[in-house]
Amino acid sequence: MHKQLGVSDSEAKILLQYPFVKDALAGKYGPGVFLENLTAFKDELIGFGIKPESIEQLKVNASKLFIHQQSQGQIIKRLNLHQRALAFSALYDDEKAVISYSPSTGNKKALQRILNSDDEFGRLVKNFRRDQKDILACLRKNMSNIMADTHLNWSERVDRLERYLPDYFEFMCILDREAFPSSGNRVFYYVPTYIPDNLSDMGSDPNVVTEYRGRREKIHIKKMEIFTQAVSLFRKIWGNRMEGKKEIVLNVAYWVYTELPYDYKWLGGRFSPLSIPLDAFKGPVPSAVCRHQALYTQVLNQSFGLTSRLLKCDMDGEPHASNLVRLDHQWHLLDVTNPILINGNPQICLLPIPERDIDLNKNTYVWRVIHDNGTRIYTSRKNMFFRIK
Repeated sequence: MHKQLGVSDSEAKILLQYPFVKDALAGKYGPGVFLENLTAFKDELIGFGIKPESIEQLKVNASKLFIHQQSQGQIIKRLNLHQRALAFSALYDDEKAVISYSPSTGNKKALQRILNSDDEFGRLVKNFRRDQKDILACLRKNMSNIMADTHLNWSERVDRLERYLPDYFEFMCILDREAFPSSGNRVFYYVPTYIPDNLSDMGSDPNVVTEYRGRREKIHIKKMEIFTQAVSLFRKIWGNRMEGKKEIVLNVAYWVYTELPYDYKWLGGRFSPLSIPLDAFKGPVPSAVCRHQALYTQVLNQSFGLTSRLLKCDMDGEPHASNLVRLDHQWHLLDVTNPILINGNPQICLLPIPERDIDLNKNTYVWRVIHDNGTRIYTSRKNMFFRIK
């Protein structure tokens, strides 16, 4: 590696301790992501013994290395045909890429619109890093259009959807890992607008080392496991061709409320400082609390291309977590944990709030929710530490 990048043997050993360096050498993403990480970790690398001039040389040599990798087609080869069709749809905003096919040999159908180059994939990753919502919404519409394909009968549509599902789930994870690679032990302090794969929600405790943490667990987001758990929800939304955002939000909320039941009796214990996968909280025995339900809701909402935010807050003065979603150009407070009674009817707490623009990291907001049993007061806060594993 030191010959490829122009650093000494001792510097190479230090660099290889960082996942973003190993991922770069494996050709997992383009030079932009690598250089962003190199800049972010510059001071830390210098502190561990990397010379400043070596970092500058690394930038030059890294670009040359990536150009060589891209000429070999190392990135695009990692995608199968389904994923290359999804990638085409995401890059070119084509809602029907997965149903654009022509007859081929042996009575098979050949996809016509697929991504063919690493350069295209690099552009897609760059776009995704900037705007996840529109790309994920386009992917959702492609999957929904499988169930509307008039060239197939119903059983063929269902079969095609089932064959696409695992590739679709994996492709969303690939986009996440390319656009948001590991931050190593670097910890961030703000509420992210997007929750990527492998994020670790550390709550209000920035300590990475378990022995130094309090009793609050680190919640590890493993999206492939989450998507697989929620496959019945995806089937329902696409099978019924749900396009209304409110309908999708309510279906997600009800699924989380029933599949991750709140642990009112603390059957799951008081937790520990260990890293626990978010998907571990799904099951018939209640073990989740509000932060797990809100995180799960956020992951699912954003996977459908909805404008959604994780909301760290206090409810009536007690620590809480819920969500915000934008529907028809208006923000709504979504509290999956605490249904409300309106005119005697129990329902998911999904109510409009007056703000047009919201920045949870710069401002503090107070919202009052009036229901049959009184008034709840939600106060936003930004105390969230996280890193990407």
